[in-house]
Amino acid sequence: MKREIIPNFLEIFEGRIKDQKKRIQDELNKPKKERNKHLLKTLLRDTKSMQKRIKEAKKLTAKRCPHCDGLL
Repeated sequence: MKREIIPNFLEIFEGRIKDQKKRIQDELNKPKKERNKHLLKTLLRDTKSMQKRIKEAKKLTAKRCPHCDGLL
């Protein structure tokens, strides 16, 4: 069963990635002994997987030429 991709939610996920990147940057600005390694690893893993999904969704929902199947 193939999951259907809804392109309307891509902006919401891109905003979430932006917020997560800010949280990652704030965590990295802390001194090394005060960083929460578990939180940092979780944020990085989630952000990377979400970026991958967004990239796939944009690729699948992009407008294509009906003749040559090239991107418009």
